[in-house]
Amino acid sequence: MTSEVCQIFSDLSLDQDLFVPLEQCSDHQFEIYTLMWIAVQDDMKRFELETNIQWLHYLMDKLIKVSRYLQMKTKVHFEAKKKLQYLF
Repeated sequence: MTSEVCQIFSDLSLDQDLFVPLEQCSDHQFEIYTLMWIAVQDDMKRFELETNIQWLHYLMDKLIKVSRYLQMKTKVHFEAKKKLQYLF
């Protein structure tokens, strides 16, 4: 699906390499794709709130554990990270 400006949907189910059995997932991102695929029962156009929450969980994990920030010792950074960890 596309709008006049940009693509707003990409049918991930067309790329079966994204979906592997959960016990074989070595990357958290592919684990999330597989969980999303299970939730929508292989119909990636179908809306399920659960998939949004799964993706937010993945993004928060990356923001907390992987991302590197320029000013990590500031009070603003510390408080924002603490809020993310609370939500996570």
